[in-house]
Amino acid sequence: MDLCVKDCGFYGSSSTMNMCSNCYKKHLIEQKTETKTSVDDDHTNDAPLNTSSPPLCAKGCGFFGSTTTMNMCSSCYKDHISKHKKIAAEPLTATTSLSTNTTLTTDVNSKAINSNPVIVKNRCESCNKKVGLTGFKCRCEKTFCGKHRYPQEHSCSFDFKKADIEILIKQNPVIKADKLERRI
Repeated sequence: MDLCVKDCGFYGSSSTMNMCSNCYKKHLIEQKTETKTSVDDDHTNDAPLNTSSPPLCAKGCGFFGSTTTMNMCSSCYKDHISKHKKIAAEPLTATTSLSTNTTLTTDVNSKAINSNPVIVKNRCESCNKKVGLTGFKCRCEKTFCGKHRYPQEHSCSFDFKKADIEILIKQNPVIKADKLERRI
């Protein structure tokens, strides 16, 4: 790597004519002002300034853009993408008429199609204490701290007896022998 040709103390790059990014930006601004004065004289400027240099941001923030990001810098491109996501996330409704003279309204972003992710609560349901990764999940599908993890501590609404009976019924089917075998 070579030092900047403007002797500012930073390293330059061959893609920026051996200048650092700050000096190269100043150089491009100087060239732009020079070409504006020549454009006023000639009234034509069809050729690009320097095809080997990266283009400035299309939003005009002063940073360099890229052709993969539509000639925008990374922060402007991120703002552009987030703005388009917000527009796409707005609910759209369409109304169609059926043959039986009823109207059917469909919501594109309905809960059946686009279900929202479940928000994980990191607090105890009884005392509202932050539990983080050490929270205990009860069979009633609630999260509790170490003190309230037992069913008798948080007055659990889950029916343990019924659940255990169902498990026993599934695991131990009733086996009855044929009664006619004994009589014959």
